[in-house]
Amino acid sequence: MVVQHNITAMNSNRQLGITTNVQAKSSEKLSSGYRINRAADDAAGLAISEKMRRQIRGLTQASANAQDGISFVQIADGALNEVHEMLQRGSQLAVKAANGTLTDTDREYINAEVSKLKEEINAIAGKTTFNEIQIFPSNGSSATEMSAAQKTLAAKIANEYVPTAVSQIVSKLSGSLGGKLSELAANSTVEDAYGMKLDISNIDGPSNTLAYMQSSFYYNNPGYDEYVAGQLLMKIDSADFSSVNLTAKQQQELESTIAHELMHGVMDILLPEGMFTSEDPADDNKGNLPKWFKEGTAQLVGGGFTTGWNNYIIDIVKSSSEEADKLAAVRSYLKNGTFHVDGKRQLKPKEGMTVEDRPYGHGYLACAYLCQLASGQTDVSQGSLINGADKIFNALMANEQNYKNGSANIKSFEGVINSVIQGSGKQLSDVISEVNTGGVDAAGVVLKLANACNPGSGELFGAGSLIASSLSSSSVLGSTVSSRQAMYVTNIDAASTEESTEDSDETILYLQVGADSTEENRIGLKRFALSASALGIQETNTRTAQDSREAIGQFKGALSNVSAMRSYYGAMQNRLEHTIRNLNNVVENTTASESQIRDTDMADEMVRFSNNNILAQAGQSMLAQANQTNQGVLALLQ
Repeated sequence: MVVQHNITAMNSNRQLGITTNVQAKSSEKLSSGYRINRAADDAAGLAISEKMRRQIRGLTQASANAQDGISFVQIADGALNEVHEMLQRGSQLAVKAANGTLTDTDREYINAEVSKLKEEINAIAGKTTFNEIQIFPSNGSSATEMSAAQKTLAAKIANEYVPTAVSQIVSKLSGSLGGKLSELAANSTVEDAYGMKLDISNIDGPSNTLAYMQSSFYYNNPGYDEYVAGQLLMKIDSADFSSVNLTAKQQQELESTIAHELMHGVMDILLPEGMFTSEDPADDNKGNLPKWFKEGTAQLVGGGFTTGWNNYIIDIVKSSSEEADKLAAVRSYLKNGTFHVDGKRQLKPKEGMTVEDRPYGHGYLACAYLCQLASGQTDVSQGSLINGADKIFNALMANEQNYKNGSANIKSFEGVINSVIQGSGKQLSDVISEVNTGGVDAAGVVLKLANACNPGSGELFGAGSLIASSLSSSSVLGSTVSSRQAMYVTNIDAASTEESTEDSDETILYLQVGADSTEENRIGLKRFALSASALGIQETNTRTAQDSREAIGQFKGALSNVSAMRSYYGAMQNRLEHTIRNLNNVVENTTASESQIRDTDMADEMVRFSNNNILAQAGQSMLAQANQTNQGVLALLQ
């Protein structure tokens, strides 16, 4: 027997310590409910559990993000519903105003409501927000996406047609608009001030509106209106041009359309007071331009013999009749649409044969007549028309500058034109009257113009464009120019057929609907442009019967665009609801899996705890007995 070392007690104590530690851990698991309370409990299990927890918490937040997206969509749809109602009302008013039983005074009353509808559409577009994020930004997306064929066409337009047309406008009209545009572009400090977006999508179906140029203005009524930099959008109707596979006639029409719309853009930039007129009637006597002049001058650039508005004049000129007979036919056609020459005839009178009712037809001819009078020349040529156009545009720009500077020397459009053509002995009212009634002087200029545009042979007639190589050239655009010009397209990548990603991101709100950073875990929500300008109704009015008829088609196109927006948002809401259900399912099942790894199995742990409790009691008893064994040594010492 020894007294220095009680091996039995030491063994009992060691075993009791082991049992106590195991019992403490078991008690911790039972009290916390977790099987893993520290990394040492299960190192691999902890790593897997934490990875799952990151996913669970991320997906839970992603589900909430998607729900925010649904709220965003519902706000957008509610706003669009109101816009839908206003457009339906506008369409109804346009149909009413187009009725022949109304006078222009009646139509002005109707137009007052149309104007207020457009104002409220602009207000809704500007003030509809979610968490202070504008839902319908001014640079928002188009209502429809371009197809692959349309993107290829858009790339060709952006990289070839637009720079070529702008280059020719700047060159041919260097004495007026072209030179001023180049000067402004060279000195501009605003990024993309004269850049534009390009979109090919449905407007109003085939053979109606081929395209339009959308701009934005800071306007006052009365007061000088100013162009808003960087807000140009050229929209081309996909029903008329949908791919690069075009016939020769379609090619001519597309070139003409691009040049026509770019001329509108140039005039929006340089003559904003004159161009913005629909909400600005108080400035009608301070430079506001009539619609026939806006469209007529754009036709001078794009070509007045390309899109069918003056086909009957082509028939007259190409006939074998004597010049006197052709002149008589032109006079008759201008007056009421009838004519009769060598096998070509149109004996059924047409209504609305005026510059106001036919701004693309008679308006083009009237503008050509004005330019010829302003030039002071007798023979009609591209040079004489450009000479007169420069004089007219310079006078209009000077008048706008006077208005902007607060000068008292401000004239109406009629006053400006009268001052330019005073050397001819005619006034603007005379010009309009002669074109509308087939006056001999006006008809003579029209016949000379048409003769100058006659190529003499070939399938296509001369475009009659000021920027083409000649009036008789059937092609509006010449050799391709690919370098950046004063005006250019900003949303089409020059190196591909895709829209610029950077530009697209500006108008897309991305929802994070996953726990990872991959593209599959993001859903993009488009934010559309919803202003009256974006819907193509900024200049829509019902002041005349012709304006009212055009308004019907414009409201129809706007309704189609809004319907496309609502359809998109409805589809996105359905998608987000599916996304939320899937996320919630993943969270539920991943949580169950993580629970298997980390949570305590209470029944199993209670069995171990009970076993360890018994072992602890037994260990304590054995340790007590082992400590008593050394007491036997005292008996030997007695």
